[in-house]
Amino acid sequence: MRIFRKKPSPSAYSFFVGKTIKPVRILSGFAIALIAVFFLLPASITGGIYSWVKDDIPSTDTILVHKASLATFIYDAKGELIGSFAAERRRLLDLDDVAPVMRQAIVAVEDVRFYTHWGIDPLGIARAAFSNLRKGKIRQGASTLTQQLVRLLVLKRERTLRRKIIEAISAVRLELSLSKDEILERYLNLVYFGRGAYGVAAAARTYFDKEASELIAEEAALLAGLVQAPGRYRPFEDPGPSLARRAHVLRRMAAAGYLDPKNAAGLAKRPFRLRSPARIRVGSHFVEYVRRQLEDTFGTERLYRGGLRVYTTLNLRYQKAAESAVQKGVKALVRRRWRQRAQDPSWRSPEAALLAIHPQTGAIQAMVGGLDFKKSKFNRSVQALRQPGSAFKPIVYAAAIRNGFTPVDSILDAPLVLDGGSGRSDWKPRNYGRNFRGRLSLKDALAASRNTVSVRLVRAVGLRRVIDFARSLGIKSPISPTMSSALGSSVTTLKEMVSAYSVFANKGFYNQPFAILRVEDSTGKMLSRHSIRPSEAIRPGVAYVITQMLKGVVEHGTGWRALALKRPIAAKTGTTNEFRDNWFIGYSPNLVAGIWVGFDLPRSLGYAETGGRNAAPIFVDFFAEAAKGTPVEAFLPPPDVEFVRIDRETGLRATRASRKVGFEVFLRGTAPTRYSGSSARRPDQIFRSEGRRFPATSKSSR
Repeated sequence: MRIFRKKPSPSAYSFFVGKTIKPVRILSGFAIALIAVFFLLPASITGGIYSWVKDDIPSTDTILVHKASLATFIYDAKGELIGSFAAERRRLLDLDDVAPVMRQAIVAVEDVRFYTHWGIDPLGIARAAFSNLRKGKIRQGASTLTQQLVRLLVLKRERTLRRKIIEAISAVRLELSLSKDEILERYLNLVYFGRGAYGVAAAARTYFDKEASELIAEEAALLAGLVQAPGRYRPFEDPGPSLARRAHVLRRMAAAGYLDPKNAAGLAKRPFRLRSPARIRVGSHFVEYVRRQLEDTFGTERLYRGGLRVYTTLNLRYQKAAESAVQKGVKALVRRRWRQRAQDPSWRSPEAALLAIHPQTGAIQAMVGGLDFKKSKFNRSVQALRQPGSAFKPIVYAAAIRNGFTPVDSILDAPLVLDGGSGRSDWKPRNYGRNFRGRLSLKDALAASRNTVSVRLVRAVGLRRVIDFARSLGIKSPISPTMSSALGSSVTTLKEMVSAYSVFANKGFYNQPFAILRVEDSTGKMLSRHSIRPSEAIRPGVAYVITQMLKGVVEHGTGWRALALKRPIAAKTGTTNEFRDNWFIGYSPNLVAGIWVGFDLPRSLGYAETGGRNAAPIFVDFFAEAAKGTPVEAFLPPPDVEFVRIDRETGLRATRASRKVGFEVFLRGTAPTRYSGSSARRPDQIFRSEGRRFPATSKSSR
C-alpha cells in the first residue's frame, strides 16, 4: 500500500519560508543576529550607562589641576621646624624622593598589574567578582591605583555602582593624560596612612621619624599595608594585625618579583622598629602668635591647606633659655610662698611672661606667654594688660631729659599730697619702705625708684608731654591723664613696654616688633617679606643719657641682681601696689628682654615680693644663657652728648676741692656751666630748666 505525503499548500509554504530561499540570505540573517547580540546590544547598554552617568563624570582637567591640601610649616630664624598647621598633614614629594622599595610595596599590594593595564584591570575585576560571588557578599574590590587616585581627588567614598562606573571612566581618561610614574607620584602624595599622616612623606616621619627616601623594605611594607584600612591597622597601639598585614605585603612583593621569597619571609619575622618624631614643645605661645597673624593675612583656608612656608624671627636657643628661666623663677617663688598649697591640683600658680626683642630690627627673639600652653593658651606677653608700676618710670625720666633736665638736677624726695578731685580723697604717693631721702639727683632717684620724685617730675614736665612721649616709644594702650600714671598705674602689655625700652637700646629709633620674616608658598614663591622701617622716636642723645641712668639702677639701685651678668646692662624693676605685679626690663646694646610675674586674677604675691626679687632672677638666668659666646659690648655714645667731670655733692662742675667726683653724661648744651663752690644751689630750686619750686611738704593747688 503506497503512502502519499500531502504537500503543504502554496500559501502556507510561502508564508513561513517565502517564495524563494537562497543559502546566502540565510547566512546574512544569522550574521545580523550575531551583530545585534554581540555588538549592537552591548553598545546600546554602554550608551545607556554613559548617558546615565555622563553629567557626573569629572573632566580630566578638573582632576589634573586638583591641589592637594598641604600643611603650613613654621620655621625659626635658622630654618629649624618649630610648628605646623594643617587640615591634612602632608608634604609633597617627587617620585624620585621616595625609596624604590616603597613604590614596589604599594604596587605589589594595591595594583600588581599597574604598569600593564590602561586604568582598569579586567583580570582584577573578574577575580574580585568571582570571590565576592563565592562568599555571597562584597569582600574584595578591584580598583586600580589609577581608580583610587581618581577617588582621592574628586569622588566621594560611597560604595555604589554609579560611583564605580564614573571612577572607571575617569581612570581611563587619566591614563591618557599622565604617565604611570606621574600617577604613582600623585597617589603616594595623597593617600592616607593613619595617625593624621597624608602622603608618604608624612607617613615616613610619623611612623619612623625619617624621610621617605630612607625607608627600607619592612618599613615600606608596613606603610603600604596601612593604606587598605588605616583605622583598623594601628601599629603603635595594637601591633598584631599590622604585623600580619605587613607579612602579607611582603609575600605579595615576593610574588611580584620585588623581593626574594626567603628574604621576604625573614623580614616578616622581624619586630616593628617604630619611632615617633619628637614633639615640638618649644615656643608654643610664639607659634600661636604667628598663627593668628597668618590667619588674619591669608585666611583660614590657605593657612591650613595652602602649604605655606613661614620663616620667623625666633632664636631657638634664646627660646629654650627663656622657657627654662621662667619655669625656674616661678618654681622658686612657689616653693618660698606656697609649698603646701601647691600640692593641691586645683590651686592656681602665679604666672610669668618673657619677651625678648632685637632692638636694631624689632625682631622677636623669644616669647614665653605662660607656664604651660596646654593649660592656658592666653599669651601674657602680648595680651595681658597689667600695671607696669615703676617699670614705667624710665619713660617719665626720659621725657624730662628731652625737655631739658639732666641726670644731676636735684629733686626732693619728700611727702606730697595731691588733690583727688571730684570729691575723692587726697592722694599721698608713698615710697616702698615708706621713708624719704630728701634732695636727690635724678639719676639717684631713678636708681632708688623713689615714687614721690616721679610724681614731682611729671608735674614739672607736664602730664601731656609725658603721655605723648610714651606714645612715641610705642605705648598704644590708654594712659590715664592722672598723676598716678607717673607710677605706672595705667595698664599696658609686656610687648609695649619692651618695645619702648628697645628705643633706648637702639639710640632713639623705634622698630615695630615683628615675628614673621617672610612667607613662601609650597613652590618657594615669595608671598610676603617684612621690611624694617626704623623711625626716630627720640634724639640719640636722650636715649644714651637715659641708658646711662638705667645702668645706674643696676650698679647702685634696685636692679643690682643684673650685676651677675658682668656686662653692661641697663634695666629697671617694677612692683605695683600690694605686690600684685612684678616686672624687670633690661637691655644690652643688642638685646632687650622684659619679664612679668603675677597671678592672672590680680592679687598679692605676698609682702616684699618685688620685681627685683622675682622678675630680676628670671632676667639674669635668661640673659646669661643668651649672652653665652658673645663679646661684651658697651653702649657707644652718640655725637650729641658730652661727658663732664661733676661734683657729686653739688651737681656742679668739679674742682680740686670736690670730695666726690665722677663723670656724668649730658645732652650737648645742658651740662652745668658753674663750678662747685662758686654758688651753692638752694635745696628747693629743683628744676633748673623750668624754675618750678615745691616746698618739702606741700598740698598742690586745687
